[in-house]
Amino acid sequence: MYRLNCDLAFVNEIMIRPFQEFFQNDDRIYSSKFVRFKLGHSKLPVTLAISKLQQSHQIADENYVWTYISPQYPMEQENVLQSFKLPRPVLCIGGVVKVELLGRVQKHDFNDLFYICICHVQVRGRPLSLFLGADFCETVHGGSALLKYNPNPLAW
Repeated sequence: MYRLNCDLAFVNEIMIRPFQEFFQNDDRIYSSKFVRFKLGHSKLPVTLAISKLQQSHQIADENYVWTYISPQYPMEQENVLQSFKLPRPVLCIGGVVKVELLGRVQKHDFNDLFYICICHVQVRGRPLSLFLGADFCETVHGGSALLKYNPNPLAW
């Protein structure tokens, strides 16, 4: 789970570099078979989301509203920054990007378990405006978003 530096941004590409370990003889790469991306916002209030950042239940899908889910993209088993271009630029409302690593490829010799690991993620796109933000309100009947204007974006 990643947080963009703004609430509203057009995202057109996500780049990922899988982890390569150098402590075994064959320098294995622990990438997944496929990757998928979800863009959206947290249902939790910002102060609660920040305070629970270290708790694993905070990243559960039920704590987020996903406004876009990408198709699955195949990952190469190579130690390079891999580019995944979205079919079209997508407006990310809320500034949250989830990277889903799907399908295991590499077993570890030590315990014969599968591992997946990435060492770098880069989200490419453009902020809609540094002066605009969003607040969200979830109700039993759905949710709503409030567009906020801040004349001093550095104060956020």
